[in-house]
Amino acid sequence: MSSAGGLGLVLLAAAGLGAVAIFGRRGDGGPVGGGFLPVSWVVPRAESEPAPVEVYAPPLGQTGGVMDYANELNTRGVRNNNPMNIRETEIRWLGEIDGPDTAFEEFQTPEQGIRAGARLLLNYERLHGLNTVRGLIDRWAPPEDDNPTAIYARYVAGRLSVGLDTPIDVAGNLPALVAAIIEFENGGNPYPDSVLLAGVDWARGGSYA
Repeated sequence: MSSAGGLGLVLLAAAGLGAVAIFGRRGDGGPVGGGFLPVSWVVPRAESEPAPVEVYAPPLGQTGGVMDYANELNTRGVRNNNPMNIRETEIRWLGEIDGPDTAFEEFQTPEQGIRAGARLLLNYERLHGLNTVRGLIDRWAPPEDDNPTAIYARYVAGRLSVGLDTPIDVAGNLPALVAAIIEFENGGNPYPDSVLLAGVDWARGGSYA
């Protein structure tokens, strides 16, 4: 796997757009970025206190009409069927296609993109012993790449209702982890449970095909 590259925050508020563009690269298959978040979500209220993150995040089981929202949530990750924003690497993922985006992976279906991201999270635990939200997100979106890592981790921990350093069963919490990452990366989750759970089940070695 390739080495990590840089991640930058591009403030667009000065241009009157009121948003932050997040782009990132995580070389060992844990890249992030490519979405837009309102400035209020990622700019700290004070140096030591991150601002709260609020995104469109229907709970699992309450996604009625959510696919209509995908038309509005036209982020790079959604367009690429890569909602966890995995960067292009030498890995040839199942369902990967050679599309016009040379920086981020592109997949035939969102289930395949979710499967790839979920497998990375499983490997973080299996290969690197990471089983806390802080540990997982520190690797997924490392601060040395200028990611908003602390805010990201706090958001994911809040969605899982666990402490940042509370050990978790990554496989058992995979649907919630994946959903939280999709929400943070894209500013929302446009997928119904059937899509998200199919990708997660596939990553676990389930029967989805």
